[in-house]
Amino acid sequence: MVGELNDPMALGIHPAAPHGASSPSDRLPQFVRRDCFPALLDRLRLGGLVLIVGESTAGKSRLAYEAMRAALPDHEAFVVKPGHDLRAVAAEAAKVRRCVLWFDEFDQFLGVGGLTTDLVGAMLDGANRHVVLLASMRSKEYDRYGARQREVTDAATWRSGREVLLMAAEPLRLERLWTPAEVARARSAAADPRVARAARGTGNRFGVAELLAAGPELVNDWRHAWQPGTHSP
Repeated sequence: MVGELNDPMALGIHPAAPHGASSPSDRLPQFVRRDCFPALLDRLRLGGLVLIVGESTAGKSRLAYEAMRAALPDHEAFVVKPGHDLRAVAAEAAKVRRCVLWFDEFDQFLGVGGLTTDLVGAMLDGANRHVVLLASMRSKEYDRYGARQREVTDAATWRSGREVLLMAAEPLRLERLWTPAEVARARSAAADPRVARAARGTGNRFGVAELLAAGPELVNDWRHAWQPGTHSP
Protein backbone atom coordinates (compact mmCIF):
# COMPACT_ATOMS: atom_id res chain seq x y z
CA MET A 1 0.00 0.00 0.00
CA VAL A 2 1.10 3.57 -0.66
CA GLY A 3 0.66 4.44 3.00
CA GLU A 4 3.16 1.74 3.95
CA LEU A 5 5.99 2.89 1.68
CA ASN A 6 8.98 3.54 3.95
CA ASP A 7 11.98 3.88 1.62
CA PRO A 8 11.57 7.09 -0.41
CA MET A 9 15.15 6.91 -1.69
CA ALA A 10 14.27 3.66 -3.48
CA LEU A 11 11.78 5.69 -5.50
CA GLY A 12 14.47 8.05 -6.77
CA ILE A 13 14.18 10.80 -4.15
CA HIS A 14 17.46 12.61 -3.48
CA PRO A 15 18.67 12.36 0.11
CA ALA A 16 19.89 15.32 2.09
CA ALA A 17 23.12 15.71 3.99
CA PRO A 18 22.61 14.02 7.40
CA HIS A 19 22.44 15.92 10.64
CA GLY A 20 22.58 14.65 14.18
CA ALA A 21 22.39 10.89 14.64
CA SER A 22 22.55 9.12 11.31
CA SER A 23 19.49 7.04 10.39
CA PRO A 24 17.52 6.25 7.21
CA SER A 25 14.78 8.69 8.15
CA ASP A 26 17.42 11.36 8.79
CA ARG A 27 18.34 11.29 5.09
CA LEU A 28 14.90 12.60 4.13
CA PRO A 29 14.55 16.32 4.86
CA GLN A 30 11.33 17.81 6.12
CA PHE A 31 8.85 18.26 3.28
CA VAL A 32 7.93 21.82 2.35
CA ARG A 33 4.65 22.17 0.49
CA ARG A 34 5.11 23.57 -2.99
CA ASP A 35 2.54 25.95 -4.44
CA CYS A 36 1.32 23.34 -6.93
CA PHE A 37 0.68 20.70 -4.24
CA PRO A 38 -3.14 21.18 -4.11
CA ALA A 39 -3.38 20.97 -7.90
CA LEU A 40 -1.39 17.74 -7.88
CA LEU A 41 -3.70 16.26 -5.24
CA ASP A 42 -6.68 17.05 -7.45
CA ARG A 43 -5.07 15.35 -10.45
CA LEU A 44 -4.22 12.24 -8.47
CA ARG A 45 -7.79 11.93 -7.23
CA LEU A 46 -9.05 12.15 -10.80
CA GLY A 47 -6.74 9.36 -11.94
CA GLY A 48 -5.05 8.67 -15.27
CA LEU A 49 -1.55 9.62 -16.38
CA VAL A 50 -0.23 12.42 -14.19
CA LEU A 51 3.08 13.91 -15.33
CA ILE A 52 5.37 16.26 -13.37
CA VAL A 53 8.01 18.07 -15.41
CA GLY A 54 10.91 20.12 -14.05
CA GLU A 55 14.65 20.66 -14.00
CA SER A 56 17.01 18.25 -12.30
CA THR A 57 16.78 18.50 -8.48
CA ALA A 58 13.68 20.70 -8.68
CA GLY A 59 12.02 18.32 -6.21
CA LYS A 60 9.76 16.39 -8.63
CA SER A 61 10.07 12.98 -7.00
CA ARG A 62 9.61 14.28 -3.44
CA LEU A 63 6.56 16.28 -4.48
CA ALA A 64 5.08 13.21 -6.19
CA TYR A 65 5.81 10.99 -3.19
CA GLU A 66 4.22 13.30 -0.64
CA ALA A 67 1.16 13.98 -2.81
CA MET A 68 0.70 10.26 -3.48
CA ARG A 69 0.79 9.47 0.24
CA ALA A 70 -1.64 12.29 1.01
CA ALA A 71 -4.17 11.59 -1.75
CA LEU A 72 -3.96 7.82 -2.28
CA PRO A 73 -2.78 6.10 0.93
CA ASP A 74 -5.05 3.07 0.39
CA HIS A 75 -3.88 2.38 -3.17
CA GLU A 76 -1.58 -0.49 -4.11
CA ALA A 77 1.83 0.79 -5.26
CA PHE A 78 3.75 -0.55 -8.25
CA VAL A 79 7.26 0.90 -8.51
CA VAL A 80 8.17 0.43 -12.17
CA LYS A 81 11.86 0.28 -13.10
CA PRO A 82 13.57 0.44 -16.50
CA GLY A 83 13.91 -3.09 -17.79
CA HIS A 84 10.68 -4.33 -16.21
CA ASP A 85 8.30 -6.23 -18.49
CA LEU A 86 5.70 -3.52 -18.92
CA ARG A 87 3.06 -5.91 -20.22
CA ALA A 88 3.52 -8.05 -17.12
CA VAL A 89 3.24 -4.93 -14.95
CA ALA A 90 0.02 -3.98 -16.74
CA ALA A 91 -1.37 -7.47 -16.18
CA GLU A 92 -0.60 -7.36 -12.46
CA ALA A 93 -2.04 -3.87 -12.07
CA ALA A 94 -5.23 -4.96 -13.86
CA LYS A 95 -5.95 -7.29 -10.93
CA VAL A 96 -6.10 -4.37 -8.49
CA ARG A 97 -9.05 -1.99 -8.19
CA ARG A 98 -7.04 0.94 -6.77
CA CYS A 99 -3.38 1.36 -7.62
CA VAL A 100 -0.58 3.78 -8.43
CA LEU A 101 2.15 2.97 -10.93
CA TRP A 102 5.28 4.99 -10.15
CA PHE A 103 7.52 6.03 -13.07
CA ASP A 104 10.60 8.04 -12.11
CA GLU A 105 12.58 9.49 -15.07
CA PHE A 106 9.65 8.77 -17.37
CA ASP A 107 11.68 9.26 -20.56
CA GLN A 108 13.39 5.94 -19.82
CA PHE A 109 10.08 4.19 -20.46
CA LEU A 110 9.43 5.77 -23.85
CA GLY A 111 10.72 4.69 -27.24
CA VAL A 112 11.38 1.26 -28.68
CA GLY A 113 10.09 -1.51 -26.42
CA GLY A 114 8.62 1.00 -23.98
CA LEU A 115 5.20 2.38 -23.22
CA THR A 116 2.67 2.87 -25.99
CA THR A 117 -0.78 4.44 -25.90
CA ASP A 118 -2.31 0.95 -26.07
CA LEU A 119 -0.26 -0.21 -23.10
CA VAL A 120 -1.10 2.87 -21.04
CA GLY A 121 -4.75 2.36 -21.95
CA ALA A 122 -4.55 -1.24 -20.75
CA MET A 123 -3.08 -0.11 -17.42
CA LEU A 124 -5.92 2.37 -16.92
CA ASP A 125 -8.74 0.21 -18.29
CA GLY A 126 -11.47 -1.45 -16.27
CA ALA A 127 -14.79 -0.56 -14.71
CA ASN A 128 -14.91 0.68 -11.12
CA ARG A 129 -11.14 1.08 -10.96
CA HIS A 130 -9.06 4.06 -9.91
CA VAL A 131 -5.60 3.91 -11.46
CA VAL A 132 -2.87 6.55 -11.53
CA LEU A 133 0.29 6.48 -13.58
CA LEU A 134 2.41 8.95 -11.62
CA ALA A 135 5.41 10.02 -13.68
CA SER A 136 8.19 12.58 -13.40
CA MET A 137 10.47 13.79 -16.16
CA ARG A 138 13.19 16.36 -16.68
CA SER A 139 12.24 19.40 -18.72
CA LYS A 140 15.08 18.82 -21.15
CA GLU A 141 13.86 15.29 -21.92
CA TYR A 142 10.22 16.35 -22.13
CA ASP A 143 11.07 19.08 -24.62
CA ARG A 144 12.65 16.51 -26.94
CA TYR A 145 9.11 15.44 -27.75
CA GLY A 146 7.91 18.94 -28.55
CA ALA A 147 6.38 19.66 -31.95
CA ARG A 148 9.51 21.54 -33.06
CA GLN A 149 11.95 18.84 -31.93
CA ARG A 150 10.95 16.03 -34.25
CA GLU A 151 13.95 14.08 -35.50
CA VAL A 152 13.24 12.79 -38.99
CA THR A 153 15.80 9.99 -38.58
CA ASP A 154 13.83 8.60 -35.62
CA ALA A 155 10.32 9.78 -36.43
CA ALA A 156 8.57 6.59 -35.29
CA THR A 157 10.17 6.64 -31.84
CA TRP A 158 9.50 10.36 -31.47
CA ARG A 159 5.87 9.94 -32.49
CA SER A 160 5.27 7.00 -30.14
CA GLY A 161 6.73 8.84 -27.15
CA ARG A 162 4.88 12.02 -27.96
CA GLU A 163 1.55 10.19 -28.18
CA VAL A 164 2.09 8.73 -24.72
CA LEU A 165 3.00 12.13 -23.25
CA LEU A 166 -0.09 13.72 -24.77
CA MET A 167 -2.21 11.29 -22.73
CA ALA A 168 -1.20 13.34 -19.67
CA ALA A 169 -2.72 16.49 -21.18
CA GLU A 170 -0.96 19.53 -19.68
CA PRO A 171 1.92 18.42 -17.44
CA LEU A 172 2.33 19.93 -14.01
CA ARG A 173 5.42 22.17 -14.17
CA LEU A 174 7.63 22.34 -11.10
CA GLU A 175 10.04 25.25 -11.17
CA ARG A 176 13.62 24.80 -10.01
CA LEU A 177 13.65 28.19 -8.29
CA TRP A 178 11.17 28.46 -5.45
CA THR A 179 8.52 31.17 -5.15
CA PRO A 180 8.64 33.65 -2.25
CA ALA A 181 5.78 31.80 -0.57
CA GLU A 182 7.60 28.47 -0.86
CA VAL A 183 10.83 29.95 0.50
CA ALA A 184 8.91 31.47 3.40
CA ARG A 185 7.46 28.06 4.27
CA ALA A 186 10.93 26.53 4.08
CA ARG A 187 12.35 29.16 6.41
CA SER A 188 9.68 28.18 8.94
CA ALA A 189 10.70 24.51 8.89
CA ALA A 190 11.72 24.46 12.53
CA ALA A 191 11.75 20.65 12.65
CA ASP A 192 14.67 20.45 10.22
CA PRO A 193 17.40 23.10 10.41
CA ARG A 194 18.81 21.92 7.04
CA VAL A 195 15.67 23.14 5.28
CA ALA A 196 15.68 26.54 6.97
CA ARG A 197 19.39 26.91 6.21
CA ALA A 198 18.85 26.02 2.54
CA ALA A 199 16.01 28.53 2.34
CA ARG A 200 18.28 31.27 3.63
CA GLY A 201 20.86 30.39 0.98
CA THR A 202 18.51 30.31 -1.98
CA GLY A 203 18.38 33.12 -4.52
CA ASN A 204 18.22 33.55 -8.27
CA ARG A 205 20.73 30.75 -8.95
CA PHE A 206 19.72 27.82 -6.76
CA GLY A 207 16.49 26.33 -5.48
CA VAL A 208 15.98 24.96 -1.97
CA ALA A 209 15.84 21.35 -3.20
CA GLU A 210 19.20 21.75 -4.96
CA LEU A 211 20.87 23.03 -1.81
CA LEU A 212 19.46 20.12 0.17
CA ALA A 213 20.54 17.44 -2.30
CA ALA A 214 23.58 15.58 -1.03
CA GLY A 215 26.61 14.30 -2.92
CA PRO A 216 28.94 15.75 -5.58
CA GLU A 217 27.38 13.45 -8.18
CA LEU A 218 24.13 15.40 -7.87
CA VAL A 219 25.90 18.69 -8.42
CA ASN A 220 27.56 17.25 -11.50
CA ASP A 221 24.20 15.87 -12.66
CA TRP A 222 22.60 19.31 -12.28
CA ARG A 223 25.37 21.01 -14.24
CA HIS A 224 24.94 18.66 -17.17
CA ALA A 225 21.13 18.50 -17.12
CA TRP A 226 20.41 22.23 -16.93
CA GLN A 227 21.74 24.80 -19.34
CA PRO A 228 21.34 28.51 -18.50
CA GLY A 229 18.82 30.14 -20.76
CA THR A 230 17.23 26.86 -21.86
CA HIS A 231 14.27 27.18 -19.51
CA SER A 232 12.82 30.23 -17.84
CA PRO A 233 13.32 30.32 -14.06
